[in-house]
Amino acid sequence: MLDFLGNLKRTHYCGALRAKDAGKDAVVLGWVAKRRDLGNLLFLDVRDRTGIVQVVFNKETQPEAHAKAEHVRSEYVVAVEGKVIARQKSNPDLATGEIEIIANTLHILNNAKTPPFPIEDEINAAEETRLRYRYLDLRRPRQHANLALRHKILLEIRKTMDEMGFLEVETPMLTRSTPEGARDYLVPSRVHHGQFYALPQSPQIFKQILMISGLDRYFQIVKCFRDEDLRADRQPEFTQLDVEMSFPRQEDIFHVIEQVMVRACAVAGVKAAAPFPHMLYKDAVRKYGSDKPDLRFGMELHEVTDAFPQEAKEKLLIEGNVFAFAAPGAATYSRKQLDELTEKAKSSGAKGAYFVKLTAEGTTSTVEKLIGRKRSEAGQVLRSKNRRPDRSRFRQDANQRHRSRGPGRRPTPPPVSRSPGRCRQIAMEIPVANGLPPFRMEPLRQNLGQCPTPVHRHSRRRPGKTRNRPVGSPLQRL
Repeated sequence: MLDFLGNLKRTHYCGALRAKDAGKDAVVLGWVAKRRDLGNLLFLDVRDRTGIVQVVFNKETQPEAHAKAEHVRSEYVVAVEGKVIARQKSNPDLATGEIEIIANTLHILNNAKTPPFPIEDEINAAEETRLRYRYLDLRRPRQHANLALRHKILLEIRKTMDEMGFLEVETPMLTRSTPEGARDYLVPSRVHHGQFYALPQSPQIFKQILMISGLDRYFQIVKCFRDEDLRADRQPEFTQLDVEMSFPRQEDIFHVIEQVMVRACAVAGVKAAAPFPHMLYKDAVRKYGSDKPDLRFGMELHEVTDAFPQEAKEKLLIEGNVFAFAAPGAATYSRKQLDELTEKAKSSGAKGAYFVKLTAEGTTSTVEKLIGRKRSEAGQVLRSKNRRPDRSRFRQDANQRHRSRGPGRRPTPPPVSRSPGRCRQIAMEIPVANGLPPFRMEPLRQNLGQCPTPVHRHSRRRPGKTRNRPVGSPLQRL
């Protein structure tokens, strides 16, 4: 028989009790995490979002409460009235390990079936099972911690923006369709038959209205909706910090974002120091082949075109520039590993990959016969930047010039591998435009270290559109 909560009120959260609370009366409410029956003594670990507290039922002093506790099982919802006492032997694994509650009364508020997986951080349940029983999955301490951290980060962002003079303005969700980077989600109108609202991909129009209305500084932590293919860093709906400023300088924008990131990272326990390093677009693309490089890898790109004579270029079918980067420790790679990297490059659209190994004994190269031993030592480019043995030098030719779509436009970017759940490999060919490689090149570096944040698609400006959109996903409207 279940009990009613009635006027019973919680006095303490389970995880908030400490040694200083010993001797106090307490009422705790929550779920039963564990049950241990030792005969005359029965122990229940009661859990809420703050943590776990141990409750003791003594058959000799409180036989009625003990008898009721014998029927309790895992995930039952209970309320316990009792007294906090100090433990004879503390449990260092629990924040409440110095105390326990001696129960006087037990209220069983709801019973529960045996859960399909244990409610704990380390579980082996399939993702489909966890999503099916999402309410159980969200009871786990790690999930609670993630949601609490998200709340604290958003709260700190709001505090930071408020201190810098920004106003948070909520904008409509049901709006008209506007040309942006993806397709819209449509909501049929009941009042206007045959017409639709569109869910916003971003508050673009509304924040521009706010600026010309003289609001000066606006921000919003807002939901955005984009009907596009799933990617590792994109889903149909997501939350973004949307910011708009009137009369800003470039330095003003840098300052605002840096302050937000520094304080948000501090809440998450990550130390970030402002000002952040600045890098010109052309320098980032030249050194790393990407407009947002992952600097953890290092391995900057260096042009070694001069190391390849015309005869070697003809034999290797090289029509453009040649770039190389040094991979520390890769000189020990076997022939099989190098062949695997070559196949990875080819599968991403490259013609091939060439290697120069630099060890204490000297250099070995797959192209030594074509360019000569002196040249195969990687010219003066890599040695001046990375003069140390035990490095493997990777070369890749840029022999395919992609067609440009008119004067001043970027050439079509090289093909991108879109294997879900894996590192995306960008083709290693480097089309040359005005002496610089195009938008992005992330070659074999991703195979030589931890997989970085997935690379976004290439974007370019289209005439008549207000926002960039991914190449290869044509705009489709109803």
